[in-house]
Order: sequence, then structure tokens, then C-alpha cells
Amino acid sequence: MPFPTVDNDMLNIGVSNGQIPIIGAGNKLPDSIINGGVGANQFIKLDGSARLPAVDASLLTNLPAPSGGIGGMNLLDEQIIVSPVGQIDFIGLDGSYDFYKIIATDIRGSASFTPLVRFYLGGVLITSNDYHTPRTKVSNTDTNNTYYSNNDSNGSESAISPTTFNSLSGSPFNNVVIEIPCPTAANAHKMTRNHCYMVSDSGTITLVETATVCKANASNLTGIRFYPHTGNLTRGTFKLYGIN
Repeated sequence: MPFPTVDNDMLNIGVSNGQIPIIGAGNKLPDSIINGGVGANQFIKLDGSARLPAVDASLLTNLPAPSGGIGGMNLLDEQIIVSPVGQIDFIGLDGSYDFYKIIATDIRGSASFTPLVRFYLGGVLITSNDYHTPRTKVSNTDTNNTYYSNNDSNGSESAISPTTFNSLSGSPFNNVVIEIPCPTAANAHKMTRNHCYMVSDSGTITLVETATVCKANASNLTGIRFYPHTGNLTRGTFKLYGIN
């Protein structure tokens, strides 16, 4: 038999604890009783354009392949320097990708500096004398090529360019690409391949290629730190990509 009609005046109606909510316009519950937001234990609500808000999606699994398909580059993190900082850290590298790449453009410092790199192995920043930095060729202009011999001595950090980055007053052109292969390879020392592209205030072009190897241990490479040997980074855009 149907439930008997009850006068609403007899019911404790409302949206507080112990009250009965009433379905409103559009056959929807009132928004005030839904704990919406992007925090813990909240319902996520789409915005006015039916898009998800900014949420931490690091634990999502079984996601479809990116539009690039096999070999596609996925932007994982971006850091834009708007005020002076001592270093840029990219943390959280894991086995989700076999290959990572950091692309940094428009880099400036508070003074001319040597660009340095350190690794996080197993989540720990390595500062011991276990870095080796083999160097290849430095090209200055079209007619002057200088070759550097391998530098395989131990160091507490890796100078990824033997040529300093100028604190440019004109058009900036200090760019870096750091390639990170197989960060979780078992029983293997971790390495990066580094490319530096520079233009001095006078217009001299310099291209440097180096490699960074850390022999501290064979733990997973979980992060990269980029920093100047002196002063601060005052400008630059740093992007971390994962490559399928």
C-alpha cells in the first residue's frame, strides 16, 4: 500500500544533522548538504565547463595511452621561476616511464654560473664524491671547435657544462636538456645525458654535451636537482616529461 501523505509542517525538514532534506528544483538534493571540494573525503564536482578541478591524480591507474601513442611525451611537471631560487628539484621519478626528459629554457642567474646537477637515489639526495662527468665537444662559432677529454674524477656534484652560463643582459639563450634513461634499472648505476645551449652577451654560440654518472649505489633514480654553483636562478621555465 502507498505511504500515507504527511503534512510537511510535521516533519523536521532541513539540511542539518538529524533533519530530512527535501528534493529541490530539478529533482536534486540541495548543494548545501553535499560536501564538495578537492580535499580528502569530499565529492569532486565539475566546474561550469564540465571539467574536473585541479586535483592530485598521481594514484590513478589504467589510464588510456596519451594521444601521442607509443613514443608520446607527457608533461608531468612544470616550474617557472618568478622570483630567485637556489635550485630546481624534480622529485617522484619511478618506473611509470622508461625515459624521462627535462627541458629548461630561458635560464638566467643572479651571476654567471656553472650549471650543476645532483641525483636523488632511493629518495635521498646524493652529496658524496660519487659523480663522474664525461664530456664531449664544445663548439664556439662555426670555425672554432674545442674538445674536452673525459673527466672521470670523483666529485660531489656534476658540472654539466665546463662553460659557464652568462647572466645575460640581452636576449636570453641558456637552455638545457637532461635525458634520464631507465631510472629504475636493477643493479645499475644511474646516469643522465645532458645538452647545454648557450649564447653569450656578445653573441658567441656554445653547444656542450656531457653525461652524469653517479656511482654511490644502484638504487632507483627518483629525482634530479639543477642548481647554479653560485648565486640564484632568477629566470627560466623547467618542464619534466615522461616518454612512453
